[in-house]
Amino acid sequence: MLWCITISFLTPQDVINNSDHQAVLRLSNLVEGMYKFKLTVADNKGLKSDDEAIITVKEGRSLEVEYI
Repeated sequence: MLWCITISFLTPQDVINNSDHQAVLRLSNLVEGMYKFKLTVADNKGLKSDDEAIITVKEGRSLEVEYI
């Protein structure tokens, strides 16, 4: 399992506890803006699948998620 940040200004230090290789991605230091993420999973037979989400961080700590 791997989370890829496809469009953003995040650094590896913003990912908490190597969570980009876990089911739940945990981040710090997000600033207002839009972030696009891609989750890729693979099984032990080599089959792969992925999905993308756009995260919008708004002023005042509100968050909006759009799955694409």
